[in-house]
Amino acid sequence: MSVVAAVVLAATVSGWAGGVDTLYPARDRYEPGQQVTVIGYTSEGDTDWRAAGPMYAWLWPFDEEKPIRLGPVEVLDRPALDPGRPVRVAATFRLPADVTPGNHVVEVCNATCNAHVGWLFGGNLAVGASPPDPVVRDWPLTDPAIRWLDDGALLMGPNGEPLTAADVRAGQIPEPAVATPATLPAPERPSRVTAAPDPEPAPAPARSTARPDRGGEPLLPWLLGGVALLAVSCWAWRLGPRITVR
Repeated sequence: MSVVAAVVLAATVSGWAGGVDTLYPARDRYEPGQQVTVIGYTSEGDTDWRAAGPMYAWLWPFDEEKPIRLGPVEVLDRPALDPGRPVRVAATFRLPADVTPGNHVVEVCNATCNAHVGWLFGGNLAVGASPPDPVVRDWPLTDPAIRWLDDGALLMGPNGEPLTAADVRAGQIPEPAVATPATLPAPERPSRVTAAPDPEPAPAPARSTARPDRGGEPLLPWLLGGVALLAVSCWAWRLGPRITVR
């Protein structure tokens, strides 16, 4: 049990950051012998605690090794108040008149303290001394106990800022901030560039039938002339006198 108390105390010193839920007192400071009210909200966690028997509030004085059982704890399912932490835990008890003043720890567990309600382990309680840090109650702003708080009692607002109980009762609650996705710059549109048309292919050079050594004169008339001359020669040879060789 002392191990559990050490865990609870370490969590309260560090502002209860690390995944456990916390009990908060209705008043910032109490005196020995006064009646105390503590309230906390938690998730279901491991539901085996529901069969572990009744839950009690235990006081761990900072100068004692053994806890003091203070009284029974009321455990109610209230998902309408806080859907993320649907279990409401509340206890009202009277402090011993001889309790040593100081900052103590109130823990919630069963008779043997081997079971806790969800992730709720405990919280700080200032007795006969001022709390080391401001008490900001992380309760739903519709919790029925808010109507009994002192005007200056602090509550956690919807955007993580503290609000006074007087402001909450007056309805002066800011709207929850809505996270919007970061606006990205519009992609730069490429400028439209009109490409110059490809040049038309140059026409193929016309084939010339002229002889290069004739300065471009046509070759065909010369061929016809040569053929005609050859034909006349052959014809004259056939008609001419024949010489008989003896």
